[in-house]
Amino acid sequence: MSRKGFITVYFLVIFLFLTSLMSVLIQNEQNRTRVMINAERANVLVSEEAPMIAYVKCCLKNHRMIDETESSAGVTFRLSWGRDSLEAEMLSPDTEVLRISFSPENLTVYDYEVLRNEKEAP
Repeated sequence: MSRKGFITVYFLVIFLFLTSLMSVLIQNEQNRTRVMINAERANVLVSEEAPMIAYVKCCLKNHRMIDETESSAGVTFRLSWGRDSLEAEMLSPDTEVLRISFSPENLTVYDYEVLRNEKEAP
């Protein structure tokens, strides 16, 4: 009785299993890398937005709501005040617009919305 065909099929199954396992592991590593890149980019954007929001809170606290171009912590931005919201346009290092909602009565920031042109991640 010949077992030659059985051994060939046995090794073929092992080879296909290992190939599938390796492709799943490689795909998982690619996805983890993309997540890390996106998280790093999100942290950079949040750290650029933080000085603008802190400056707006300071202006509200001091009742100084003037349309102006300001620079704080390496971020240059322009403020355009409205009755209960304002637009803060970041001029450098990136360009984006923050629409900040605040209460005109107690002068506190409620929420903000970020409008930016996202570049595609690799």
